[in-house]
Amino acid sequence: MTVRLYSERGGQGEVLAELEETGIPPAALAWAASMTNDDDTKSVFLTTQYEGAAGFRDFHGAGTFDLPDLQPITHVTVKDKALYQPSDQPG
Repeated sequence: MTVRLYSERGGQGEVLAELEETGIPPAALAWAASMTNDDDTKSVFLTTQYEGAAGFRDFHGAGTFDLPDLQPITHVTVKDKALYQPSDQPG
């Protein structure tokens, strides 16, 4: 299971950070434009810090995910996807 933060949208450009578990990106405050997750059984939560306020973005399952704009990522949380699926959804 690997989560990668990229400098450009679409999982392109420089790999800013690569994590296999919950933690702080090696380059703290990595300004990321997209993220990839290669494990469909995991959910990824990105914590951002911008102008003194924390923000959170969640992504469930494998794929490439674009952020709305450059985000300063301060923490990456990896959890089991099943914990966050709506109860009326199979799986």
